[in-house]
Amino acid sequence: MNATARNKSAKPTPPEKGSFPLDHEAACRIAVDSYMNCLRENSYVSHKCEDLKKNYLSCRMSNGLMEEEDLSQLGMRDYSGVQIAKRDRKKEEGGFVAGIAYVDALAEAKNKKKNS
Repeated sequence: MNATARNKSAKPTPPEKGSFPLDHEAACRIAVDSYMNCLRENSYVSHKCEDLKKNYLSCRMSNGLMEEEDLSQLGMRDYSGVQIAKRDRKKEEGGFVAGIAYVDALAEAKNKKKNS
């Protein structure tokens, strides 16, 4: 059965803020590249790149790629003076993988079932 036939009963819902057109003209290419580089350099901790995110969204608004809106309505916050706890990575450094105990338990249960 193809995907079109399966999804005929599902009604699509539009995004809350309307459409978000692609930047075909690359009007905001520098802003998005700066923001993405900042995220990579900061282990994807977004609050460290808040100013670059604001620049990118402002660029999109000024180029008609999204509706003009106050940035505070888009979840932008002022992080100046806010202390954010550094993430503890001791478990990961020791080889911990989130969810692996669950996967191991499932495999063990499957093996018990197969051997019974």
